[in-house]
Amino acid sequence: MTDTPLLLTLVVPADVSESLLEALLDAPDLAPGFTTSPAEGMGAAVRYTDTTQAVRGRAAYLRIEILLDEPRAAALLAQLKPRFANPRIFYWLTPSLGHGRFA
Repeated sequence: MTDTPLLLTLVVPADVSESLLEALLDAPDLAPGFTTSPAEGMGAAVRYTDTTQAVRGRAAYLRIEILLDEPRAAALLAQLKPRFANPRIFYWLTPSLGHGRFA
């Protein structure tokens, strides 16, 4: 275990995003705050949920970023994975070399 904060990034299909956001909001002890932004998935491994996405060659996703310590990140993933078992949800963890507020 390390003291370095981690950035948990979740990339969630649009059709699942509201449910996952609600789960995060219902767990303020594990996800005290987070940032979201729209994203589009492209490539051979992307599954399209409708004809419009297939024609455009891009699938709609929501990107969620949460800065956490390692125990919270592990606990949050352990809570989310069984509830949202979906091969279209991607995540990764990266170390944060610095963070803070400007004021």
